[in-house]
Amino acid sequence: MKMMRLGLVVDEQANFQCSTSTKLELPEILPSIETTLKKLVAAMNALEKPGLSKTEISRLRSIIQAASVYQVKIAEYMDHRGIEAKLIDLDEKYARLVREKGKDSKA
Repeated sequence: MKMMRLGLVVDEQANFQCSTSTKLELPEILPSIETTLKKLVAAMNALEKPGLSKTEISRLRSIIQAASVYQVKIAEYMDHRGIEAKLIDLDEKYARLVREKGKDSKA
C-alpha cells in the first residue's frame, strides 16, 4: 500500500530473496552463565562506542535482552533439574519402602 501511495510499481519479474523465518540450530550443550554474562558485558561495552548505526544499536540491545532472558531461563531449568532429581529419589525410596513393607507383612 505504501508503494502504491508513493507511485512505485512492483516489478513482478524481480527475484526477491526475503525470508521471515530463521532455521534454528540446537546447540549440543547449553552456554554457561559465565559465557552469557561475558556476551552481555561485551554488548554493553560496545553500546558505549560513539557513532553506532541504529541497526547496530538494535542488534546489541537484542543481545543484551537475550542474555538477560537466558539467565532467568537457565536458573528455571536448573531448578527443574533439581526438582526432577528429588522426585526420582523419592520414587526410589517409596518403592523400597513398599518392598520392605511387603516383606514384613509376609513374615
